[in-house]
Amino acid sequence: MVDKKEELKIVMASAASKALDYIEKHESKAGYEGEKVIKEVMKNVEISPSMKIYAISAANEILKIKKNNPKFNKKQIMQSFMNNLRILIADVELG
Repeated sequence: MVDKKEELKIVMASAASKALDYIEKHESKAGYEGEKVIKEVMKNVEISPSMKIYAISAANEILKIKKNNPKFNKKQIMQSFMNNLRILIADVELG
């Protein structure tokens, strides 16, 4: 059985990956918008309602990392995201 912290990490990593996939598909075309990325993540990640805020937070963090580090590749973005995951979870829990 997976504990809650591990489940949160899995949900957030999955949401982050979906956000990156969406960005990768759309950035060379007309671009991507944060709201569209988040909607796409919510549509494609199956999670309980109580986990939605964590998925949204993960997608938002990916957008921030991508904006602040435009030359980062997908692996570097995910690595940066995962390095800050504990802090991100704590921030969401604090509100």
